[in-house]
Amino acid sequence: MDIKKHVTDEERTSLTVTLEPEELEGYLEECYGLIAERYGIYSNSGEEILGKLAQKVGEEAARKLLDDLVMNNSAPFAITQEAVDMISSPLFVPEEPVRPGESFTYSMSLLTKPKLELSSYEPLKITIPSDVPEEDKDDFLRANVVAGIAERLETKISDEIFETTFSDIQKARDMDLAKQGMDLD
Repeated sequence: MDIKKHVTDEERTSLTVTLEPEELEGYLEECYGLIAERYGIYSNSGEEILGKLAQKVGEEAARKLLDDLVMNNSAPFAITQEAVDMISSPLFVPEEPVRPGESFTYSMSLLTKPKLELSSYEPLKITIPSDVPEEDKDDFLRANVVAGIAERLETKISDEIFETTFSDIQKARDMDLAKQGMDLD
């Protein structure tokens, strides 16, 4: 597997992957098996499986399915080898359709995890004023922790993002407690 990495900006990376004929053959065998199982097409030959699939869905759709399967099955190895920390599914573009016995090259575009640096790694110190009612103390702490982290990231967090973050934290906590068999209230 030959891989060329292109960092297009801080948020995107693209990889161009070339599978040599011998390596492609292994992926094709795996993909023919997946197609046979998924579509109930059984044969000893990958080309026969692809031909029977083309009869069911059309030649172009069958070829596209094979391209997609090869790209989806080989992409994790390329992503791991290049240590790309992605946060979304890759977008694939084949240079040419898969042809048994030939090299296969495709590109994938990946949205990557942002790299954030805190201005300080000191513990946050938050003092709860005495006039905050007991039932509001958790909300007060959460709001100040998020604000403290945002300040260290030198980023303003909007109320909408805070509400989403707070809601997600609350849901995750509730799901974790439920898994442990604990009462949510």
